[in-house]
Amino acid sequence: MNLIKPKFEILEQQSGIDGIYKMIELAGRTCYRSEDKITPDSAKGFVERMIKSGHGAMLEHGTVYLKRYSSKESNLVWVEKYALSPYSRISYGEGSTRIDGMLYNTVYITTNLRVLVENSWMDDLKYICEPIEYHERRVCVRFICDRGVSHEFVRHKLLCAA
Repeated sequence: MNLIKPKFEILEQQSGIDGIYKMIELAGRTCYRSEDKITPDSAKGFVERMIKSGHGAMLEHGTVYLKRYSSKESNLVWVEKYALSPYSRISYGEGSTRIDGMLYNTVYITTNLRVLVENSWMDDLKYICEPIEYHERRVCVRFICDRGVSHEFVRHKLLCAA
């Protein structure tokens, strides 16, 4: 029997789409115990294989922060799709912004890559941004622990994510 000392590590996601891919790869490779296969340019291919194989659970580890200026009408359409996801949070910036004479609200979405992939919303990545005070901040924590304890985390993950 191999005894492992339990520990945890809070992981910071790097910026942009590359940061999302790298976080997903780290989570997946930790799960598969293949961390030694991580290279500076392996993340995108790893994520593409996860998407192709339908292994969406790993994609939940990549937090996506979106920001969009939208009119009241387009705001409803764009926001309603994320409102139904238990893994997405919506908030609004203070006030509004005038662009070319039109008044726009700023909508901030915090979600994960699995939500975008499974709903075919990958085009929304053009609104990716760095997190600010209006986004729900999320962190990824890597736990090294007994297998039984890890199953308890998985069983209660939605409660932890809320």
